[in-house]
Amino acid sequence: IPFTAKVSQDLGPKLDFPQKVEQGPVKVRLIQDPVESPDGKRLAFSAMTHLYTMDLPKGKAQRLTSGDAREFQPAWSPDGTWIAYVTWNNGDGELWKIPASGGTPVHLSKTNGVYSNPVWSPDGARIVFLRGNAYDRENSEFDGGQTQNADLMWISSEGGEVNLILPARGAGAPHFTHEKDRIYVYTPQGLVSLRYDGTDRKAHLQVKGQGIYFAEEPVPADDIQASPDGQWALAHVSNQLYLLAMPAAAGEMPTVMTNAPSVPLKKLTDIGADYFGWADDGKAITWAVGASYFREPLSAISFEPPKDEKKEGEKKDAEAKSEEKKDDSKQAAEARKEEKPEEKKPEKFKEQEKNVQEIAVDLEMPRKTPKGTIVLRGATVITMKGDEVLKDADIVIENNRITRVGAKGSVSAGARIFDVRGKTITPGFVDTHAHWFEIRRGILDLQNWSFLANLAYGVTAGTDVQTSKNDMFAYQDLVDTGAIIGLRAFSTGPGVFSDNNFQSEQEVKGVLTKYRDYYGTHNIKSYLVGNRKQRQFMVEAAKELQMITDYDVCPGEP
Repeated sequence: IPFTAKVSQDLGPKLDFPQKVEQGPVKVRLIQDPVESPDGKRLAFSAMTHLYTMDLPKGKAQRLTSGDAREFQPAWSPDGTWIAYVTWNNGDGELWKIPASGGTPVHLSKTNGVYSNPVWSPDGARIVFLRGNAYDRENSEFDGGQTQNADLMWISSEGGEVNLILPARGAGAPHFTHEKDRIYVYTPQGLVSLRYDGTDRKAHLQVKGQGIYFAEEPVPADDIQASPDGQWALAHVSNQLYLLAMPAAAGEMPTVMTNAPSVPLKKLTDIGADYFGWADDGKAITWAVGASYFREPLSAISFEPPKDEKKEGEKKDAEAKSEEKKDDSKQAAEARKEEKPEEKKPEKFKEQEKNVQEIAVDLEMPRKTPKGTIVLRGATVITMKGDEVLKDADIVIENNRITRVGAKGSVSAGARIFDVRGKTITPGFVDTHAHWFEIRRGILDLQNWSFLANLAYGVTAGTDVQTSKNDMFAYQDLVDTGAIIGLRAFSTGPGVFSDNNFQSEQEVKGVLTKYRDYYGTHNIKSYLVGNRKQRQFMVEAAKELQMITDYDVCPGEP
């Protein structure tokens, strides 16, 4: 039966929060690969492509080196006297070490390559690392942080010839427990260990989390690290950090699900983790997000009992107390009438618990701002003032600002005049939905051809709406300080996907807090974040935190 109806339907809030572009000093938003000294007194990390150290907990970050080399991925020697690291400079990569107190770097490698993930053996005699080739790095369409066709290798901590352990085939993040002759690596199949000659391979652990929109099956962890005593493991799953007991070795690779664990497991973060590791010989867990470093004692972490055990205990308690409840139910009901409702306390994120220590690394650098006056003279100028086009015009730029566009005229003394006759000048293009996937990740590259190509075609600003990894924030800081040439490179950072499996608005707030407070961005990419309720959680949290949200629904995708 045909009919009509008048319907009034409320729409969700408009997530439009204008922001001013920063003009002051550049506050570094990302410390890369922070690692604590064996005695727990100092922190080493890479920022803005250089190595820094600082005294914990409130010291000032200082450059460890003084040269122009671009340095990454510091690793302390077991006695705390040396720091190994890698360098990269437009096709030339090396492995080095330097005294932890500063001084002259010692060149360890003899062959150029893409060196990454150095780690000292427990006795300090060897350094294990990955080495790939520059061709693979520079010609990959998408760089995930590890070079294709890399090899797992070792070298004497005094330098010399390198020794092949085995072709990595996706294995990464080498590390050690107290066993000096076994190397642990995380592979696509899970955490395994092996000897220096690649033999006696043992399967230890795989951890999986919620599936994602393009993979209905559970998604493996991004990384797993065993504790120094081999009893525990840290797993990085969907950008969050988990602690779990290491299952006993049983031949086949044991798999632990974060939503239904078969061993004691505890989620340690709500905001997230970029990097993580063990400190104080396994007595402390550390992680970093943005430019903040977190530390939590292992002894302070408690585990919930397994769900079945908890339910059984609750059932027995309920039966034992059922009769008692019947007797005093009337009195309790009367008492509740007289009670005042308790005020709901604000929920805390796990990172705000009393046992968690947060150390903010405050590192600022001057913003690159042109000084002086230049005049672009003689071009045809499209002004954006309606259909106005000016012939033989002047564009006057003073201290990084266009101050006049108009007919040729007089200019201040000292101005530099550039003859651009025969050219047509338009306002810069702004790409509001960019993807600069060609950047090199983890070990940053100062020749970012994606940025250069955008500038060459007149794109002077853009927003990358899903960067996959957080390196884009470091690249933006490098542009702002003048370390590299590029457009104004805004971004959302990594997208927020359905693998978060949000169960409350508070969970969404935790993740969005990472972007707003630690990455310094008000832009977020919500990409198939879940069902209708989960998308509503995202909208409400974004409204409260004033985050501008870019959505992808993609109804044609699974």
